[in-house]
Amino acid sequence: MLDPKLIEILTTGSDGALTIATNAPGGAHLVNSWNSYVIIDGDDLLIPVGGMVHTEENLKRDNRVTLSVSNRDVMGMRYKGAGMNLWGTARIENEGPAFDKIHARFGWARAALVITVERSVQTL
Repeated sequence: MLDPKLIEILTTGSDGALTIATNAPGGAHLVNSWNSYVIIDGDDLLIPVGGMVHTEENLKRDNRVTLSVSNRDVMGMRYKGAGMNLWGTARIENEGPAFDKIHARFGWARAALVITVERSVQTL
């Protein structure tokens, strides 16, 4: 089950940045997206894939991901502004239900990044 604070961060107010880290041969590889691009699908996060070529290559070797999400409109631990780090596994799908949900909202998407969150920690 996704943390309620994570859902609030992803669905509240103005848009916030989302960073996805995969394990590349030379170290971490980072890509960015937007909170408003995330579709919450049960315990999975669906994110449209436009480019993400290196991310896709990295996931073929190692499907573990780390994400950082934040939102300045959500109450954090001490003051307004909340952030979380997430860990889980991911895959890229270019057909099937996850892709259909992404493509219906983001016609430009060539695939769906499907992230299964295994652990999350609030940092702000």
